[in-house]
Amino acid sequence: MSEERSTIQGARNAHFYAAEILVALPHLSQVMAVFRDAGLQPAVTARSEALDLGLLTLADERSAADRLAEHVERKLAGRPHQPVPAAGEDSDTNRVLIALRSYFASEHGGWAPTLGKNRLVGGVEGGGGIVSHGGGGCPEPASGSMPARGAGPGQGVRVGVLDTALAPHPWLAGGWVARYSDMLPTDIRYDQAAGHATFVTGLILSQAPGATVRMRQVLRKDNGFVADVWTVANEIVALGRSGVDILNLSLVSYTEDGQPPLALATAIDRLDPNIVVVAAAGNHGDVDRRDPPVPGVDEHDTRKPTFPAALDDVTAVGAADNGGKVSRFTPRATDWIDFLAPGEGVRSTYLSGTVELDDRRREEFTGLGRWSGTSFSAALISGAIAAGTEPGRVTARQALDNIRDSVAPPGAYPPGVPPFVWLDVP
Repeated sequence: MSEERSTIQGARNAHFYAAEILVALPHLSQVMAVFRDAGLQPAVTARSEALDLGLLTLADERSAADRLAEHVERKLAGRPHQPVPAAGEDSDTNRVLIALRSYFASEHGGWAPTLGKNRLVGGVEGGGGIVSHGGGGCPEPASGSMPARGAGPGQGVRVGVLDTALAPHPWLAGGWVARYSDMLPTDIRYDQAAGHATFVTGLILSQAPGATVRMRQVLRKDNGFVADVWTVANEIVALGRSGVDILNLSLVSYTEDGQPPLALATAIDRLDPNIVVVAAAGNHGDVDRRDPPVPGVDEHDTRKPTFPAALDDVTAVGAADNGGKVSRFTPRATDWIDFLAPGEGVRSTYLSGTVELDDRRREEFTGLGRWSGTSFSAALISGAIAAGTEPGRVTARQALDNIRDSVAPPGAYPPGVPPFVWLDVP
């Protein structure tokens, strides 16, 4: 893929790469035939047998959108079809997708091949990213020590984590497995987001000290701690096939229409149904309280879904204080959130050194921090599920059901407020 990739911001803070189209592999040849008929030849940049999807890249998207629109209008003249917006009325990526869907639907009685955008996925670490709205604020140095680890709940349980790189924190020793490329280089100065995976991993192991975290880096500093859904979806499938029991996804993607991103929905659908997927609900519940407002975000849009959290087969987790009061940054009045868990000022393993915070301060950390956000609530729930899993006796799915049975029954909370899971937090 080209190093120069243009990012488009659509409505509702939905970001995607321009000129990149996802196509179901079984119908790739038909889609390519339409492009060829229009005098175009997109590059098949990548194929994923695991996802059954291909990634196409257009060399000149504006020209391609214009030519494809003209071709479709000419082929379908006199027949009812969805018109393609003129240049400037919509993104060129949308125009390409509309043209393709309109052509196939008119030719095949309403059917069109599976198509999508290569959307962006960002961390939920608290601002600075082009995907996450933040909301949890910046981490602060913490004193004291983490609870003693050793033999305990979670023995033999494997928890997959897709996140930033992992710092080799002494407290985490023996509790993780990662490739060298997934490790954070030792430095004297870090960005705030660089410690996200280390914080998440510490929270998982605080609940299930006997578990093993299998770490994969997808949010990289050289890409602004943002990844595309193509990369994340392929890693979800790969990590799922590595033998994990639980998969923690403290990252988010938004869409313009609130419908799931194609690649993420496909990846979750490809997982073994016994794997429990836990994801952060996002930190955008207070975007209408920001001063100045968050650029490009509907200031009243505080309940929109995030993905993968809002997918049916994913356990979505919002944040609350230690008493169970929903955090102001948790998305509001949303039925797609399954649980609340502590997510305000929780303490966990973090970086050692100077950290450049998102509010432009610099702070010295000595391996521990306090931080807020739904990322960390999700990590605690992943750890609680791991603690309740006993390989050969209690599956992760059964452990999740046990947690669900342990919380207050339906009707005990106000409408739109998910049940709170009481947990001992560091």
